[in-house]
Amino acid sequence: LDTSDGFVDLTGRQFGFTVDPIEPGRVWWITRPTGTFTKPFFGVEPTNEVIETAPQSMGVLFSKEGKVVKFNMGTPIDRTAGNSGGMGGLFAFLHFVGKPLPIRECQPYQMSFRFRLLTGIGNLASKLAKKDE
Repeated sequence: LDTSDGFVDLTGRQFGFTVDPIEPGRVWWITRPTGTFTKPFFGVEPTNEVIETAPQSMGVLFSKEGKVVKFNMGTPIDRTAGNSGGMGGLFAFLHFVGKPLPIRECQPYQMSFRFRLLTGIGNLASKLAKKDE
């Protein structure tokens, strides 16, 4: 399944290439793909809408011979960014066209009740601490 079939102007917008100082042969970078849904994709007719995926971490590990032995891709860094439901890789495009896989990991990002509660408590504690200063 090639995302550029439905998003022919797909651009990776890759930046921040960094050699890992801890793991020899490892290179990391960030990508923020964007493209216009102009051709049928996964059985869905195009809408001419533009996808803006969440920023995603990418990485490769090279052997001593210079061959790629591991490729990491599509791990979202900020699930609240973009319009792909907080997903990365192929899952972002499937969500965007309305065909997400029917598993929890492929559904739009939503804070859990516990996380919202802890965030609220943290925000309140910060405000109270500033008042005491």
